[in-house]
Amino acid sequence: MEPSLVNVCITLVFLVVTALPVARTDSLAKSPTSYEASVPAAVDPSWPRILTFEIVKSFPHDTSAFTEGLVYLSHNASGGRSTGEGIFYESTGMRGQSTVREVDVATGKVLKKVAQSPQVFSEGLTLVNNNRLLQLAWQVQTGSIYSRQTLQKIGSFRHQMTDGWGLSTYNRSLLVGSDGTSYIYFISATSFKTLHKVQVTDGGTPIAWINELEVRGNRIYANVWQTDCVAVIDPVSGRVAAWMDLQRLRGLAAARVKPRQEFDVLNGIAWDAQQRRLFVTGKYWPLVFQIAPKTRPASGSRAADLAAIRERCHPQVYRR
Repeated sequence: MEPSLVNVCITLVFLVVTALPVARTDSLAKSPTSYEASVPAAVDPSWPRILTFEIVKSFPHDTSAFTEGLVYLSHNASGGRSTGEGIFYESTGMRGQSTVREVDVATGKVLKKVAQSPQVFSEGLTLVNNNRLLQLAWQVQTGSIYSRQTLQKIGSFRHQMTDGWGLSTYNRSLLVGSDGTSYIYFISATSFKTLHKVQVTDGGTPIAWINELEVRGNRIYANVWQTDCVAVIDPVSGRVAAWMDLQRLRGLAAARVKPRQEFDVLNGIAWDAQQRRLFVTGKYWPLVFQIAPKTRPASGSRAADLAAIRERCHPQVYRR
């Protein structure tokens, strides 16, 4: 609701009042709802930070996997089914090749997989309450539900995003999803209705092609399609709190690719909350990397550093 200007006679007062922020009345400025109690305060306006990383370890990855979603589960939580490093649940795409699979982290061995129907192009994946896997599909508003223990399909769901791209679990009752636009959607984990959405922006520019998602504490990590970048997003404001350029990992993975072997973009983020490990990979990549992000030292001009990272990380559709 706009502030009222009543009986303003003094020019100074008029300027002060009209300078006050106007509350938004569109769908992105709804009154707080119950789930918002779990969403942290907005980021410091001095961000985005620029992150670099250290490679802690690398693990084998199936080069036939067109990775669309990646979820980590610890060795103990998986019932001891791994060789010790834990389990990945992975969604792979492409029509006729789409699967949901259980993968041993240490060896990259596919322990179990279930193929989707040939016409389905699978997308993002998340684990809910440690027992249900939810998998999106491209160009449709429906998804599949699997038993985590058996990978047996036990149902389906319908969401309200314009498409299915990325999916992660925010908490026990709330999911966060993406549809390839500049929006992220907060979705009920039971009804699958969209409760709220925010637009992802950096410096006032919408960041489209938000793809695979992973919730890490009070931030949302997102692959930006067709870039080597991960955007670290504040879930309240939608602002990019930090950028991480993983171009170096792409080069290391590409060096391991055999002749005539397919190789595609960075995609796939998983977080081990217990041991605080971050994993990333890509479509048809031969490796999954465990990395440790850290703030990159300034090279001189912060403005120049930020301009350079934005040139690499903003999708082509929004570049001037």
